[in-house]
Amino acid sequence: MVSDTASPIGDLIFVHGLGGTAWKTWCWNRDRQNFWPVWLADEDVLPSFRIFTYGYNSNFKGAGTNLNIHDFAKGLLLQMLTFSGEAGQGKAPIGSGKIIFVVHSMGGLVVKKAYILGQQDVQFARIISQVFGMVFLATPHRGAQYAKILNNILSTAPLGVSSKAYITDLQSNSGALQDIGEQFRHICGELALVSFFETLKTSVGLGKVLNTLKYLASRIQPADSEVPQKHTISASNFFKRIKPILGVREAAEDDLLSNRNKALRGTCKWLTRTPTFLKWMSPEGHAQRVRIFWLLGTPATGKTVLATAIIDHIQSTEGPCQYHFFVASHQTKRTTAYSLRSIASQLARAHPGFREALIFEGLIFKFRFTKPLYWIFDAIDEADTQSNFLNFLLKIQSITPISIFLSSRLMKIPATSASSGSSIIPYFLSDTDTEADIRAYVIYTIRNALPDDEVVQTEITDRVLAKASGSFLWVKLALETLQENWHTQDDVRNTLAEVPAGMMCGHLVSVHREKLVLIHATARQFLLTDTDNARAFINGPEAHSHIALTCLKFLSNKQWRPLFQEYFVQPPSDTKTNTQNYLSLAEKNHPFLGYSMIYWTFHVSKSHRNSEELIIVLKTFLHEYCLSWIEAVALSGNLRYLTRSAQYLNAYAKRLSRRSTIDSLEAPQNLKATENDDPKWITLWAIDFIRIVGKFGPSLVLSPSSIYRDIPPFCPRTSMICQNYGESRPGMLSVAGLPTDDWDDCLANVSVGEDGIASKVLATDAYFITLVSSIGRVVIWHAETCEQARTISVNEYVPSVALNKAGTQLYT
Repeated sequence: MVSDTASPIGDLIFVHGLGGTAWKTWCWNRDRQNFWPVWLADEDVLPSFRIFTYGYNSNFKGAGTNLNIHDFAKGLLLQMLTFSGEAGQGKAPIGSGKIIFVVHSMGGLVVKKAYILGQQDVQFARIISQVFGMVFLATPHRGAQYAKILNNILSTAPLGVSSKAYITDLQSNSGALQDIGEQFRHICGELALVSFFETLKTSVGLGKVLNTLKYLASRIQPADSEVPQKHTISASNFFKRIKPILGVREAAEDDLLSNRNKALRGTCKWLTRTPTFLKWMSPEGHAQRVRIFWLLGTPATGKTVLATAIIDHIQSTEGPCQYHFFVASHQTKRTTAYSLRSIASQLARAHPGFREALIFEGLIFKFRFTKPLYWIFDAIDEADTQSNFLNFLLKIQSITPISIFLSSRLMKIPATSASSGSSIIPYFLSDTDTEADIRAYVIYTIRNALPDDEVVQTEITDRVLAKASGSFLWVKLALETLQENWHTQDDVRNTLAEVPAGMMCGHLVSVHREKLVLIHATARQFLLTDTDNARAFINGPEAHSHIALTCLKFLSNKQWRPLFQEYFVQPPSDTKTNTQNYLSLAEKNHPFLGYSMIYWTFHVSKSHRNSEELIIVLKTFLHEYCLSWIEAVALSGNLRYLTRSAQYLNAYAKRLSRRSTIDSLEAPQNLKATENDDPKWITLWAIDFIRIVGKFGPSLVLSPSSIYRDIPPFCPRTSMICQNYGESRPGMLSVAGLPTDDWDDCLANVSVGEDGIASKVLATDAYFITLVSSIGRVVIWHAETCEQARTISVNEYVPSVALNKAGTQLYT
């Protein structure tokens, strides 16, 4: 067993073929680090399956053996029957859930023979009854033409290697093969069978005739027989690795599934049949590089559900598409930058070629995809910078045609020029468009609640539809209210009379995936708009102050330092970088930790500048608990959180400075200045955060706990870090002879290797690049943190390097 799970619903069993082993058959380049079956546990549809690999002696280069396919099959059955986990741990027996075999080459014959033997032996009946399917990879169901040649070569080899009984079984038309095929044909009717074989002629492949089954129950799936052994990275593992690079913390599928559940089966089909939509989807329009279909409508009319239906429609007709749902209440998902990073992440998962080439910003539009791209953006009116987002879409110059679907509330449609290569097809959503879908939803809901009274059903349906005005949200709220008040017709009339004809968000907040979200963007707009007759109003700066205080008080706790020690594993001494996110382990038991660690400075920067409580709590946090927060950032492996926090603190300090300036113009209430009047101390902390990243960043990531004892002594005496945490304590370094009492002009030092000298330096927005000509080494660094991103070794003298204009290619 190579992968276990707490409550398994089934078992995946891998069986290798001729010349293979339980491990190397399923590893790229025979490297156990690339044993790809264990990656399947990370797939969304397989998290509850255990994974096994079965090995047997199929080495044709070894000594002779009388074992044949029958013996290997019997061994497989016995191993399955007697499995109990390591050291008899009492694991659930194999066969407790469904069993699926994944088999390569001769392993397919071994599994088929095991299935036959299990049907004939009562002790294996329980296990065999649970076999659900078999996936055959290059399995010689009708024999291999090279089996006889191989045995002849082995028998005449100089070292006297003898022929093998199981290779004799593989010969075309052998008695063993015919027996397996004939018996299996009569008992496999209930199994799901999939055969993969080569469609292109090769010198070593078995070909379609020998690879395929004749049975009606089998499904033939063409593929390259070498593919199973040449996977170097799974899609799910790629997503885990690309998330910290692109900053995509959540899978886009989560929003899609949530919105899909809101739609009633059979609804939302009408849009795909409209002439304007068909024109947008037609291949003839791909001469234009970018085509935009823009669905516009009033709030709460079901635009998001329609966008979800369009995603499903495109995926079923055109293949993978990329999408993003803007959410006004989600600080990250409402940004244009995040939406584009999410699109890039989805493209990388769907297109292996693009995945391998995903290195520099701007590559998407210069990469030639095999098919046109389809992007769906929902609720662009909730984006943080709507005009910038639209201008970006209209200026796209892409080699591959891109069809873009937008949905939003009523907005001004920007003009497009002929030279831009883009076109916009607007569609204004009307009440008549969604009338049939709303009616279907109302009828479905009322029939479930009042199944026996068709007269009342009809009356309530008509009354609700008469007031709907195309608003799904109004209908939903009205039906929820009615469900408790439709005992009599008077109750129904009175309830509907109390529900306003316009929108009224009675239940403003809901919980989605353990997160509080507003029920709709209109609720957010209502709550944040300060009007004379508003009964509820949220002041933005005061709300940010409240959240900032909550985050700071949560982080101001002595528990974090010993807790972080439990989760960090010291990397090997020769490790130069560390990309492991150890903080995610602590977040499992402290879910608010990640959010507060990243966003507390953002909320501080937006807070009310007159909040004395916030200033006091902030000062306490920075003077007493700041180091454990820095350790948390280092544990996450992303020091950009530190530099961005410095930017937010500088912004807050500027706002406080303006407050001090305004207050000084007024008549002073007290001639003695308070300690909090001058925000310079906040600016000094921001400087320290930036300098710590530049001076000690790589060491800090490799050893996060060094922030307590090793780093403060190296900070200048006037720095806030040294003043508050530099006091000598047992076990702490003592440093003498620091050149200055303040930070010098050098922001950071980077090393290009022992005795290496950077002969040339290039800079982009996100990276800077150093060249060591003498040894042909190019080192790429993150511009924001000065951390090493990667090294390219040419292994010869390189006189110079250059970037192309787009910054997507490096030339040596």
